[in-house]
Amino acid sequence: MTGWLAYLQVDDEVRTQQIAYAIVKAFGGDKKQPARRKDEEEVIDTTNPEFAKHFRGFTHSKPQPRRPRRQTSTEIKIG
Repeated sequence: MTGWLAYLQVDDEVRTQQIAYAIVKAFGGDKKQPARRKDEEEVIDTTNPEFAKHFRGFTHSKPQPRRPRRQTSTEIKIG
C-alpha cells in the first residue's frame, strides 16, 4: 500500500509539472521557437457566376443512387 501511495504522489507531481509547463507555454512563456508565418488561404468568391457554373460540390464523391421508397400504411382493417 505504501508503494502505491508513493507512486500516486510521484504521478501527481509529474502531471502538475506538465500542466504548469503547458500553461506557461500557452501564454507565451516559451520563446524558444519563433512564431510561424501564417500562410494565406486562397479566397474563393462564391458569388461569382463562373463559380456556380463549375461548382461540383464540396466533395468529389459519386452521388448515391436513390432507393425507391416503400409505401407504408398505418391503416388497420378489422373484419
